[in-house]
Amino acid sequence: GFVAAACSTAAIRPAPVQALVGGAVVAVLGAGSGVLREARLLSRVQRLPERVRRLAVGVAVATGVLLAAGGALVGLSLAVHAGRVTSLASSSAPGLVGGLVLLVSGLLLVPNAVVWGASWVTGPGFALGVGTSVGPFATTLGPVPALPLLGALPSTETPAWWGAVALLLPLAGGALAGLVVARRLDTSAPLTGAWEAALVGPCAGLVFTALAFLSGGPLGGGRLAAVGPSPWQLGLAVAVEVAVPAAVAAAIVVRRRG
Repeated sequence: GFVAAACSTAAIRPAPVQALVGGAVVAVLGAGSGVLREARLLSRVQRLPERVRRLAVGVAVATGVLLAAGGALVGLSLAVHAGRVTSLASSSAPGLVGGLVLLVSGLLLVPNAVVWGASWVTGPGFALGVGTSVGPFATTLGPVPALPLLGALPSTETPAWWGAVALLLPLAGGALAGLVVARRLDTSAPLTGAWEAALVGPCAGLVFTALAFLSGGPLGGGRLAAVGPSPWQLGLAVAVEVAVPAAVAAAIVVRRRG
């Protein structure tokens, strides 16, 4: 965070808050897991209330399905538009060193692209500049940076039925999370199962709100001041699209078991 604030110039302005939060997330996930293991604290984590562990597993399942869908979408689009990606990579004649820089920068942006892909699948899509949008039901693009990874962007609007099919993926993720939660429940009341599973939606929404915040941000001034998915739109979409099928699936499982 301090480095990002200190290296700001009139032309380049890093985002200190995002740098601070992103660094903290990496530190907590990396060093924190090592500390828990070496201090033998994992057993205490396992002694968390069953309801908390049940909810955490459900959120992990829903989040994993959505991120996997976003990654698959990015990979498929890269394969379909491989010629354009290759053309962008070679258009500036980067040479050996420049080519390595392009390769590393592209790899570093893959997690961002996966989150953007998940946002596309869930409906809100993402922006690549002020007044632009890339989504399953509408695409409005202007000039974009000549990054090879951005060659995977659709050049035309995708058919509406693609968007409808894409929305089945978060619904399936929610239903799967509901099944996982229901199997861990010791109740014969469908409404209780539905309520427990529905909580997965808002929690997963909060996770994707944070991911959208970390994956977006300005790429420059002017047009490129707005890049990435809208955190609140993505969080709200995930919350609704996961909560509803999770509740329905859990209620059905509990009812049949009862």
